[in-house]
Amino acid sequence: MVYPLIKLGLAWPSPPHTYPPIALHAGVDPVHLGIIITMNITIALITPPMGACVYVAAAVSKIELSEMFKSIWSFVGLALSVSVILIFFPSFTLFLPNLFK
Repeated sequence: MVYPLIKLGLAWPSPPHTYPPIALHAGVDPVHLGIIITMNITIALITPPMGACVYVAAAVSKIELSEMFKSIWSFVGLALSVSVILIFFPSFTLFLPNLFK
């Protein structure tokens, strides 16, 4: 009887406004969190199935949508690599803000 409730809890997304307080309580810098969230949104906006930016770019440039989705993978790979680097080395993200403290 508990198993369906656990599945419902895992499938039910938590509201995005709960992430910053949890991350701040865990000791994550707010600037670092903002950069990571922005990178994730950027990746989400260019990858299928949604890929809103790719749909707009294909419509404006009059290039076939399948060609656009084929050509974005190098950018997705680069964005994922940068995200991983920033997650594991927060000093890269916090270098400039720390200069102004």
